[in-house]
Amino acid sequence: MAREAPIRMQRTVPTLRSMKALALIAVASSGCYLPEPVDPTSLAAGENLRVLLTPDGLDRLREITPNDTREVTGRLVNVTPDSLTLTARLSVPLSASRAPASVAGASGDLRQTLSFARADIQQVAISKLHKGRTAAVVGSALVVVGILIAEIFDFGGSTTPGGPGPGPPAPAPIGPP
Repeated sequence: MAREAPIRMQRTVPTLRSMKALALIAVASSGCYLPEPVDPTSLAAGENLRVLLTPDGLDRLREITPNDTREVTGRLVNVTPDSLTLTARLSVPLSASRAPASVAGASGDLRQTLSFARADIQQVAISKLHKGRTAAVVGSALVVVGILIAEIFDFGGSTTPGGPGPGPPAPAPIGPP
């Protein structure tokens, strides 16, 4: 009686290379929006914007928060000919001197209303959807998803040897031929 060859299982999980491709697409999708410089007087209250501060503006910001970035992203509250006011979420460590005792030593996101003199602002920008980049990212994502589906369901056929083979060698006869 012939023995059956063991059945080999085909790979049903995505490869590491496929997972890296998905991670790359996730990172690339953040590039769909680009900052577009605008005149702050053309914005309405409530719009999301990004303010790039001058070095002097950064020094003034450091007086109220330990953030060390020249970019502040937030929502426009008010704009006048000589100032701009926005609410921004600033991640800062909460120290005992600046926070209530219940949150001292913690860290978190604080929503603060910030006003900047126009002289302290180098640029104001809003995020604008870039159609070309978005189309490229969506197209790439569809290709990667298609490849993953083909790998998972083995639509392209197996490239690794598997399945039943010739079996084990026949036993050698015992005794005279």
